[in-house]
Amino acid sequence: MISCKVIMPPLPLFKTDKMLRAVENALDNVAKDVKIDFQVTTLTFDHKVEFTIDSERGKRQIYTTDPPYFYVNYGTRVRHALMSKDFKPKTRTGYIGSNKGKGGVVFISKKINLPGIVAREFDRVIQEKWQKQLPDILQRAIDAEIGSGG
Repeated sequence: MISCKVIMPPLPLFKTDKMLRAVENALDNVAKDVKIDFQVTTLTFDHKVEFTIDSERGKRQIYTTDPPYFYVNYGTRVRHALMSKDFKPKTRTGYIGSNKGKGGVVFISKKINLPGIVAREFDRVIQEKWQKQLPDILQRAIDAEIGSGG
């Protein structure tokens, strides 16, 4: 007669509740860091731009509803503002940050169509930065939680 006995390890192999808690905590921390990156891009704006973090299990969304931020981030096809000759923008494409800038609007008219605002693509740059870092951050959080023995 053949018999079979299942030998189970004394502890579960996967502590899913601890792993989920570790992932959720890590996502919360990364979302706060992403929000800071977005805020840094608006430090020299003339108004305060509010960013919101929405949380669902396993998912974080950071966003704003500020129209001027959309114009700078996504760019525009045309603009109706004539800038001073010494104009230097406060932000630049592919850079997480903002600078003092120089000059400004000299004249606004719907009758003139000048080349639009070049998209700064803050969202793309910030996403690329954190997508590279996130796997390692999540793995360290899981390792710390599982290895803690608690």
